[in-house]
Amino acid sequence: EELNKQHQPEANVLKGSVTEQDVLSTYIDKCISVANPPDLSGIKIVVDYGNGMGAMGIREVCKRLHIEMIELFPEPDAHFPNHPANPAIEETLDVLKATVLREKAMLGVALDGDADRIAFIDNEGFSLRGDLALVVFAKEILLHVSGAKVVVAPNQSWTTIDSIVEAGGELIESPIGRTFMIRKMAEFDAVISGEVSGHFFFPEFSNLESVDHAFVRMLSVWKNSGVTFADFVRPLRAYHNSGEINFEVHNKAKILAALKETYGSKATRVNELDGIRCDFDRDWWFIVRASNNEPLIRLIIEAKTEESLNEKRNELVAFVEANK
Repeated sequence: EELNKQHQPEANVLKGSVTEQDVLSTYIDKCISVANPPDLSGIKIVVDYGNGMGAMGIREVCKRLHIEMIELFPEPDAHFPNHPANPAIEETLDVLKATVLREKAMLGVALDGDADRIAFIDNEGFSLRGDLALVVFAKEILLHVSGAKVVVAPNQSWTTIDSIVEAGGELIESPIGRTFMIRKMAEFDAVISGEVSGHFFFPEFSNLESVDHAFVRMLSVWKNSGVTFADFVRPLRAYHNSGEINFEVHNKAKILAALKETYGSKATRVNELDGIRCDFDRDWWFIVRASNNEPLIRLIIEAKTEESLNEKRNELVAFVEANK
């Protein structure tokens, strides 16, 4: 009985209140206003939601800016029946690329399942890696804030590094992974950061991702250029890149040590911030990293020529396979 008395609410306890807010509308307002877009009406795009949740934002952005859009797989479905919702995997972009070409769209956009990553496809059907898209964002910002800090990761292209430095930016290097990059953004008061995988972090959004803002910002910078999207991004593809090559292994540390021993002494620069990256003058580089939660190592190679890329890819794949 005493316990029941203790748990009886007092008659004069005040009740709380509920206030409804249109959060999405306020968010979209900011996505657009921060980008300060030119007239984007009449642009024709294809958006692949991959059966994720991305239609909630992108659809409203396009409606407000009078952008003509063709939607692929907009219905949320956690089984992802059409393809994995991962725009960093090139094969998942096949339908999007084909649709862009068939519909003669000006560009294409792909989102991941939870809509915190975005990839761009040009009007000729070629994808733009995340580290190259970062160049577009960084250069536009650095036009107005020279000397600002940009957070990069060791798996990013020479194009990314060179372009940011040439534009007057200061590089802040971070281990790969959104948590690390968000922390670096806050620590160094950086103006932008991004990953190969398609995460982009903006200080206007508390150093977090906003694919809807990234979408408007990319379209705005491109539209102001006055050229096709393919011509706009073509100069960014100055080097040949393998993309991520994954190997299932159970002796990750041993393979990384063997790669360091064999290639480290020959490299002109070795970076061990996250895995091992070895640069060989301006001929080629590779980075190899161990997965934190899977029996995998991940390899990326970039080279000055396609011939060199193929040669080094075959060489390193054989090395890893021989040491598994």
